[in-house]
Amino acid sequence: MAAMAWKNPRSVQVQYLDPINGKDRKGQATFQQQTVLVQFADGTQALLPYDGSHVQVGGPVGATPILVMLSGYNHYVRLYILERSIGDRLDPMMPPALRKKLLRLTTYGWMRPWRIVPVVAALVAAAVGVWYGSIWGLGQLVKQVPHTADVALGKQMVTAFTAGKTVSDTVVVAPVEQIAARLITHAPAGHGYAFHVTVIRSHEENAFALPGGPIMITTGLLAKSESPDEVAGILGHEMQHVLGRHTFYRISKELGLSLALSLLAGNSSVLTTIANQATGLIGLSYGREQEAESDRVGMQLAHKAGYQADALGNFFSRLQKKSLASPQQAKVLAYLSTHPAHADRLDQIQTTKAGLPPAGPKAPAPSQAWEDVKKHAASLSQTES
Repeated sequence: MAAMAWKNPRSVQVQYLDPINGKDRKGQATFQQQTVLVQFADGTQALLPYDGSHVQVGGPVGATPILVMLSGYNHYVRLYILERSIGDRLDPMMPPALRKKLLRLTTYGWMRPWRIVPVVAALVAAAVGVWYGSIWGLGQLVKQVPHTADVALGKQMVTAFTAGKTVSDTVVVAPVEQIAARLITHAPAGHGYAFHVTVIRSHEENAFALPGGPIMITTGLLAKSESPDEVAGILGHEMQHVLGRHTFYRISKELGLSLALSLLAGNSSVLTTIANQATGLIGLSYGREQEAESDRVGMQLAHKAGYQADALGNFFSRLQKKSLASPQQAKVLAYLSTHPAHADRLDQIQTTKAGLPPAGPKAPAPSQAWEDVKKHAASLSQTES
């Protein structure tokens, strides 16, 4: 017998986070039989299938139900459920396990066992703190997790960002790899990370680091860069996010103490589950101190490698001017959503430059003329699938 049509398709208010393009906005989600339809105030929509999705809790206090879903662009997006008691707004024919968990978390969440988990995790964290003497709080706890956990987690996550988007055009890839290789040789000895830079096809002007060393840079950003020095500054900045474990800490903070505790206990079997959840977190903004540190150390690294140190400031300043001149253009500049270019930050970049030692040998020119790199990158951005 054919299933009866759902007669109560009322929407639910959600916060929609897409880590790839930096979009974080509210919308109205309709939970249909096979998909979730999210409608935004500007008239645009997102249609997300249930296949590959899962439910977790998180947010600022670790208590918001979140539906993590695979978008049509081979990466995960996150829907923060902003309302409670939404049972009458879920299609009865949607996947039963998913529906059951959403019902449990949004209707009876305060009474169910999952509410106890953060409390238990906090108690365990306190016990670990006493055991180790000086480990108090998540930041200190993360420091005790071996760096090999970052590397393993990054390897688990990387496919979600590169699938179908990796660029093989040597005119674009070879110069980026040459810049990256030179930076890596000047990185601190014994850092233990597996740095690898991948160019991905996207019109977004963006770059981001995954835990343990993978760094993504888009063709859109390369097309708008003015020199190898700017790219060196950007890559140096992202490398410091890895060296400072900023991305790993950000993921740990969002997913809760259970991540750090599991890895600290040597439970690597949870990596796949954690990676699926963590993929949707790339795109959240770093803290001011983390950004300042990455600017400073990234510039120092680029300077040691023979690149113009203040080129990073030139890049930020140019993007900021474009975003202020055109609100529409600002939506495309995804790099600014996670790496805000405020005036005081640009001042700090100039201060850092003034304190650098005399420049050493200049980095060799890349194998391709930079204008050719930009043209090829622009062409690839236009063919983004």
